[in-house]
Amino acid sequence: MDEIFASSNDITLILQKFYDEAYFKIILNETLEEIGHISYTYENDSIVGNLSYFIYEEYRNKGYGKKALKLLVDNIRRIDNNDLYLAIIPNNIASIKLAKKCNAKYIGDVNIPPKYVFSDDGKYSYANMYKIKIKGK
Repeated sequence: MDEIFASSNDITLILQKFYDEAYFKIILNETLEEIGHISYTYENDSIVGNLSYFIYEEYRNKGYGKKALKLLVDNIRRIDNNDLYLAIIPNNIASIKLAKKCNAKYIGDVNIPPKYVFSDDGKYSYANMYKIKIKGK
């Protein structure tokens, strides 16, 4: 069952719970369109982290990614209190900037095994791991 997890003036995060994952639809309040999603796994994977996000192309560069990630960070303790880990391939400059805007700190590189798919071209053998510390832990 979908439930409203958190909301701001512009966007709402709609939560779908699964056994080992929380999936959030990012909804634009003005039109009720889904503009992206966030996936959070309760177990941190040392290669891919525990958080990923995606903003649909036509909604990029409008600040929605930052608003959605900030909204999640501010409210994640409602479902879990783990820090957030994001693995980002080095050429994804927009995601790196977004992570840093949400106070993510670079903690090191992780090797990507061949069975993992991080990008369409698959040319990266490593990703940069970032950590967002959850306040109040």
